[in-house]
Amino acid sequence: MAVLAAGTCGLLAGCPGGGFSTWPPADETRLNGGSTSSNDINRPPVLQVVGTALNYACRRFPPIANANPEDVPTEPFAINLPPGTTYRAAREICDFVHPLCRPLTEETRNLPIYHIARINVRGSDSEVLVQVPVVGMISPEGGTLYKGVRIVMRSGTQNWRVMGHSSFPVAVLDVPELNVLEAVPLNQAE
Repeated sequence: MAVLAAGTCGLLAGCPGGGFSTWPPADETRLNGGSTSSNDINRPPVLQVVGTALNYACRRFPPIANANPEDVPTEPFAINLPPGTTYRAAREICDFVHPLCRPLTEETRNLPIYHIARINVRGSDSEVLVQVPVVGMISPEGGTLYKGVRIVMRSGTQNWRVMGHSSFPVAVLDVPELNVLEAVPLNQAE
């Protein structure tokens, strides 16, 4: 795991720590007279934080029925990133997360999907809420069930590393709406 986390800076532009970022955007105007956090998820350190959280989530909670902790994804899966994410940022995150990871597009919307529900970066501390698919369980409506996993990370002079996680019971939290991206060739992606 340490080796995987150490690669974040090399694969995703920018390095750890610094700044304040929140998604969904917080209404900080009422708190302190103006916003102090960035809501741009296409920039460091948010790219690294999301990549590290999804890397951990897909390995710890793979999209496999009755998965064991040592299981790894064996089939493609998609990631649903917040509105405003560029296709290029989504590809960078996917390239770091896992070889079978795909951005959510019309072509991938029927794959198991990991959803980013919340991102908080506060200097060298961060927290990401990921909704992971619970493969093998079906909702009464026939859809996929999800459970929330809160992933806590820290950076210092090194890359972001997972300090721990906590899980919510299945189907307790709302799953974010799908943010389907338009697939474009990487040499044309912005």
